Amino acid sequence: MTRKLLITGFDPFGKDSINPSWEAVKRLPDAIGDCELVKLRLPVIFGEAAETVLQKAAEVCPEAILCVGQAGGRKAVTPEVVGINLRETSLPDNAGKTPRNQPVVAGGPAAYFSTIPVREIMEAVKKEGISCALSYSAGVYVC
Repeated sequence: MTRKLLITGFDPFGKDSINPSWEAVKRLPDAIGDCELVKLRLPVIFGEAAETVLQKAAEVCPEAILCVGQAGGRKAVTPEVVGINLRETSLPDNAGKTPRNQPVVAGGPAAYFSTIPVREIMEAVKKEGISCALSYSAGVYVC
């Protein structure tokens, strides 16, 4: 039986014409070993991005989900340790929304910790000679 990994990247947003997250994801092979990579491009729209991931996950039943995002200005691959349960922005999403002080999950905890081995991933990436460091915040934009 083939294992499945759902891996996502984002549409461009702001003034950018491409989003490096999707550019990287779409260049991945369709399979690695016995793992099928199910690639999904996400809208940069609050709420819709998460709903798109959840719908696809229900359809394909992946063993894991890996969401790739763009962090402008970072000079390394930065696996996220924690996601903040907050939507806050002055930069409109691609539907023009600019939420302020809204939880992503109403009534949820202040943050969600990653369930993948981010430290081990960081070490493996570094061993390949690629700059990599842990990130303790994915920020409060769409991702």
